[in-house]
Amino acid sequence: MKIKIEDDLLLKTFFAEVSEVERDNEVLRILSCFKLNPFEHLNLSFDSSIDEVKKQYRKISLMVHPDKCKHPQAKEAFGALAKAQQLFTLKCSTFM
Repeated sequence: MKIKIEDDLLLKTFFAEVSEVERDNEVLRILSCFKLNPFEHLNLSFDSSIDEVKKQYRKISLMVHPDKCKHPQAKEAFGALAKAQQLFTLKCSTFM
């Protein structure tokens, strides 16, 4: 329970410091990624663990979520990120 509270506090602090420009830049970065490379969308290396992927997906998806980001293409970036996470999950389940 204490870890959950600390994680929530860290997440709130993180988002308090993220400016709208950084959100916009993240939207543009996601939309410029190669469509079939989920690692690029999630900004991770090829040897990342499933836990790292989940953590990174949560962090980035909250940053570019259309309700939190005012960028006109935030919805498309959020969808591309979700698709990348699904593709990664599918690939991981295939190899396990």
